[in-house]
Amino acid sequence: GQAGGGGGQQQANGPQLTSLGTPGAFRGPLTIINKEMPPEHLKPRVLLSSIKNKDEIERKILELGGLLARTSGEATHLVMASAQRTVKFMCCISTCQHILSLAWILESHSAQKFLPEEDFILDMPEFEKVFVFSLKDTLKKQNRRYLLQGKMLYLTPSVVPGRIWLREIIECAGGTVENKRRNLKEIKELN
Repeated sequence: GQAGGGGGQQQANGPQLTSLGTPGAFRGPLTIINKEMPPEHLKPRVLLSSIKNKDEIERKILELGGLLARTSGEATHLVMASAQRTVKFMCCISTCQHILSLAWILESHSAQKFLPEEDFILDMPEFEKVFVFSLKDTLKKQNRRYLLQGKMLYLTPSVVPGRIWLREIIECAGGTVENKRRNLKEIKELN
């Protein structure tokens, strides 16, 4: 389809979501192949992490009629090639409905429709064992976005993986990061 045509390619003007990615990222016409196009409000908003052939995968998402998310807050789906503790993963634990393997995009593209997510939950047995959790069970919890709600944290300058990244993870879980360190008296007054 043509831009502006029904069911064809679309372009969002704002900084949030786009169905075309960054300008010039895709060469040639983009054809929507999805035989069972979801309504606009149900289209997957996909964020990628640890994907090597990102342009190719983004194109497949767009051909399926999905949207590309630029942040974890915009995303409904995080897709990863393998289980890794990335900042995107740590944020999406709080914000995304689905954390899936790359196979979801590849097999959905072959089927020309988005396949059921529950068949493609990211497999991460080593992480689940070490951190004593189940990704599947965690994603079912409705209050994940509020884990740190009402909590104020201060990050020391030398914190790893870095203040910017940890701030994003904390804020995705509903917490607040303060720029000024409080003294003991102030902390006691707050609690």
